[in-house]
Amino acid sequence: MRKKPGEWGTDIAKSIRHALTFLACVCFAPIALGAETSSDGASRPQLPAERPVNLSKSGRDRAPIIHFRTVDRPPTIDADLSDPCWQQAYHSDEFWDTNKNCVPSEATETWICGDGENLYVAVYCRDAKPALIRCQEKKRNGNIWSDDLVEINLDPTYTQGGTYTFQVTPRGTMRESVPGGSDAKVEWRGDWSAAGRIVEDGWVCEIAVPWAILRYPAGQSEIGLCVSRRLQRTERWFTWPNMGAGWDGKERARMVGLAMPRVRRPLLVMPNIQAEWTEDHFRNNIGLDFQQSATTATGGPFSPQAAGICRGEPCCTRAGSKTSISG
Repeated sequence: MRKKPGEWGTDIAKSIRHALTFLACVCFAPIALGAETSSDGASRPQLPAERPVNLSKSGRDRAPIIHFRTVDRPPTIDADLSDPCWQQAYHSDEFWDTNKNCVPSEATETWICGDGENLYVAVYCRDAKPALIRCQEKKRNGNIWSDDLVEINLDPTYTQGGTYTFQVTPRGTMRESVPGGSDAKVEWRGDWSAAGRIVEDGWVCEIAVPWAILRYPAGQSEIGLCVSRRLQRTERWFTWPNMGAGWDGKERARMVGLAMPRVRRPLLVMPNIQAEWTEDHFRNNIGLDFQQSATTATGGPFSPQAAGICRGEPCCTRAGSKTSISG
């Protein structure tokens, strides 16, 4: 039976009152508890000697070894490579065309450094025909495969157990892929940043990836990484180091000498309200999302899909109430 106008007002008023009561409780709940980030104070072993790129060969035993460069002042992520930190960074222009197994037709350079908060990467993509650079996609995590792009591929445990991919176009459009189990919600995991712009002889980009959004064991001191560039008009990939046509993970560069911070993730609480109504139906969903780095789920029913198992660490659970009113 369809409700009378007066009855609709009463039902909606009750729902709003329930929502306000729930929010009042949430507002007085601790929003972040126990947040702490500390550097790993363990002594570090002697580092292996740096090993340059061997463009004609690949494989873990021949992959380049580079020492992590720590900088005092981070770059401004604005696709301007004038920041002093890039003068201190590791630099390479030894990219390889994995499609044709040869030196690329267009030169590419990369700089890599970091600090206690982030890993920083800059890439200069030279292009003899800058007018043909493609950068149409504007939506984050949209379809960028028709655009030129740079990709940073990270293996934070250097075990090929799960890699993170961060991509940026000349427009600065960002796209990322996180390994199974890492929380897909930016609000939970934290975010990275990037910028790109076209210059007279190509395009440049800068990327900052916080250590806190990566998953790695305590005491981790090395990572695997690869920097790639896609030249859209020829559909060619140029990579550093030479990953081979098969893109074997063991061929990533080995960056050593890191003091990766030990991150204790806070308990985060996020209220949510959803409501919908039609001519003869009103429904609301009042809930509470929370995230805590822990080995077991607490505080409510646990859903692996909603929680996102992060290397055995449930990321979030949800507790809430629903009200459904129909005529």
